[in-house]
Order: sequence, then structure tokens, then C-alpha cells
Amino acid sequence: MIGVKITKKMLQEGKLTQKHEKISLNQLIRIFEVLIEGKELLNDLLTPAGERSSRHSKCLDVHFVLDETVSLDFLLRSFRNGLNTVFLRPHSLDPNILEAIPPHHRGLIVDWLELSSMSMLGSKFSKLMSTAKALLLTGWKESTSSEDEDLMDSIEQITNIWRFNPKLKVYLEIPSNTTPSQLRRLLENGIHPMFLQAGDELNDNNQLIETFVKILDFDKNDGLIPTIVQDATTNQVLMVAYSNRDSLKEAILTGRGVYYSRTRQELWIKGQTSGNTQTLIRMMPDCDLDSLLFLVDQKGTACHLNQYSCFRERQFTLTELLDTLRQRVEANTPHSYTARMARDEQVLLAKIREECEEVINYQDRSNLIWELADLYYFTLVLMARNGITLEEVTNELERRKK
Repeated sequence: MIGVKITKKMLQEGKLTQKHEKISLNQLIRIFEVLIEGKELLNDLLTPAGERSSRHSKCLDVHFVLDETVSLDFLLRSFRNGLNTVFLRPHSLDPNILEAIPPHHRGLIVDWLELSSMSMLGSKFSKLMSTAKALLLTGWKESTSSEDEDLMDSIEQITNIWRFNPKLKVYLEIPSNTTPSQLRRLLENGIHPMFLQAGDELNDNNQLIETFVKILDFDKNDGLIPTIVQDATTNQVLMVAYSNRDSLKEAILTGRGVYYSRTRQELWIKGQTSGNTQTLIRMMPDCDLDSLLFLVDQKGTACHLNQYSCFRERQFTLTELLDTLRQRVEANTPHSYTARMARDEQVLLAKIREECEEVINYQDRSNLIWELADLYYFTLVLMARNGITLEEVTNELERRKK
């Protein structure tokens, strides 16, 4: 995927806002990985209001450049809210901060000129590189001519990095005038381009969106790209459609499920007639750049036969159960057992203690499943009462992964 770096300076000068008339932050994060410099903007991204729920944080690829103003509590909270990677420079590592960032969330920032420095290849750096998740290479623009020949030399130099860690995800900061063919070449070699910033030039002419569309391979299927549409909440596949260049741009700009109808040979806005609309949360191409994945919020049914999905019925999930419990807690209806349990937290906690004892003292496998289901239910009611999402809990568990 392609990334975009957003700096503190841009935030202070108001160059990029949620309400920018040309290209907004919400539009950027639909199609790009986003590298944030500035904790205020990071906080806004990971705790959004409106069309994008906090439960969609795992659909996004949000990274953060660490600075000295960030506390451990802020980092922990950000991980729980879906922060993907924290990037920091090897020579300025605070041991306490480093320990708080698990290796699978840790990214290193290295200047291009430092890449060939023997000091950077010392044992400490090699160890950091071998356990890190990602590497961001900066200063490439200043060190090369950006010509195709230099690009190929740079790609060869970057591939040597994988001897430290074959799974390392490598990002290369690139200038805004990098051509689509150069971007494809980087992506084909497993290198992820990162635009230096989404500045005025890019906002004014929507160059970022144009670039994204241009790198995709529409030629394999007569100007169309197969588009898999997936529920952003349940992860179930809803339908398969086709996109052309115009429908893709419209989907990005409007944040809706917009496709190309091969039957009618025109743009198709999903739900325009039926009311079963789709809010586009995230889109991403596959590794060959000839297929797309849309992650959407589906209103109503996705299938023309009035079914949840064109493939199978909606599968039960804990997220769906928690949503139901939250609705009952908020409605506070007199005859709802869930609402009654949530009114008094002490009563609810006593019930959880009781269920814990029953789990500990289970009789057999069948009884253990029964008691665990009870414990799950009351724990979910506690979560609903306190506005905690399953994503926050799973993100915290992922953070603890060794």
C-alpha cells in the first residue's frame, strides 16, 4: 500500500482538516496508510465521531512518529484504539518508551545516507532491525535523482535490508512527483511508498487520488477491476462488483459504495434505489494491483434477493451481541434483564463474581461451555455499560503479544 505522511506543521497551519473542500482526511484514510506527526491529530483519528465508528480502527492503517511530548499512557491508549505502528529513531530510544512498544508495533526511522553507514549495522541496530515490524527510510529524495536507473539501484540496496528481518515492512519516503510506473515498481518489489506529506499542491488538484487510481491495473479486464465488498464490522464478504476509474474516484470522494454496472453500462451507487446503502470505510488493492477490497458499513441487505450477503446469511458475532446489549442498556426499558443488570454496577459485579466461581467449579466440558457463556454475557453487559468496544480489548491483547 501507499502511505501519506501528515506533519505537525500542516496541522498547525490548518492545511489539512476534516472539512477540507478538496481532499479531506477522511478521504485520505480510505485509500492510504497514514503516518501522523502530532498526537492531537492521532487522537482525533483514533477516536472519531460521526460516520466512522471507533470499532473500525482495525480497518485503518494509522502510524505515528514518536516525539518527546508523548506519555506512556497516551501510547497505551492509542494502541487500544487501533494504532498500528510507532516509528522512532534508533539513536534516540528511551528505554522505558521502547519497552512499552511491542516489537510487532515498533517501527524504525533511518535516513537514507545512514543506511550504508557501518555504525548503523552494529549489533544493537541489527537486533532492533531483527525484531521490528517496519522500517521508514527518509531522505531518499535528497540523496538520489529519482530517475528510473537510480530507483532500481535503490531497490537493490533496500532488498539487502531483508537479511536482518525477511518480514520487515519497508517504507520509502518519496516526493509527490514520483510517477505511477515508479510506484508500481516499488510495490512490485515489496517496498511501500510514503509520500512526504499531503500538502497544498496535493490537496488542490487531488493528485493523491489520481495517483492511486493510475497505479491500478485496469487493462487486464477491459477497464474494470473486480471489487470484493466486505462488512467492516463482521468481516463477512457481502458481494462482488466491478469498478472502473470513474466509479472508483466517486467512491473515494463520496465515501459510498459506488461501482460500475456491466449490465446498464453506467455508474451504480449501491442502495440509491433500494435504500440499502454502503458507507465506504477503507479500500485497498491486492498485491498485483488488479483487484480491490472495499470495507463498508452496510445499511440493510447487500444482496438483491434481500439477503444480508450474496454468499451466506449473517453470522453471529460477539460484536453483534455487544451492539444489541448496548442498545438495551441505552434504552433502559423496564422489562429488559440486561438493562436491569446495568443500572447498578455493584449488582452486575456481584453477578460476575458468581459466574467466575461457577466457571472455576465447572463439572464437565458441557457445563464449562454453559458457564463461560454466562460469564461472557455479564462481562459484555459491563462493557456496554462503560462504553468499551471489543476492538479495544482485542487491541490490548494484541499489544501484549510477544
